[in-house]
Amino acid sequence: MMIQDKKPFTSFSFYEYIQEGKFMGVRCNGCSKIVSMPRPLCPVCHSEDLVWMPFSGEGNIETFTTIVIAPTFMINKGYGRDMPYCSAVVQLKEGPRVSARIVGVDASKPESIKLGTPVVIDFPEIDPDQQGLVFRTKSKS
Repeated sequence: MMIQDKKPFTSFSFYEYIQEGKFMGVRCNGCSKIVSMPRPLCPVCHSEDLVWMPFSGEGNIETFTTIVIAPTFMINKGYGRDMPYCSAVVQLKEGPRVSARIVGVDASKPESIKLGTPVVIDFPEIDPDQQGLVFRTKSKS
């Protein structure tokens, strides 16, 4: 389902949607390319005929790293040498890849983090003062 919304195709609009609890991407009506981060033109066919598209918020860890030398805003959250965090590239169900912090893994034991692990977006963990996505490992049902 596409969303006929008048919001411009900018990162500001993308993060407005995130604050509303919606994970949105952009689909080109010209060539059907789906992108995770909005831009005013399709990166493939350069069409301006774009629409907002809701993402499921589900994906898999494609690659990752653990970070022990944290930026200030992560140090303020308690991360650092004694408490590393995981940053990953997530392959979304819809196709695009996104970079995100991963919660629900033991970043102090990177060997325990498996490629292909299912993850889901975690809106409550996303800091409204810092641009960036957060995904959580998907619980086994």
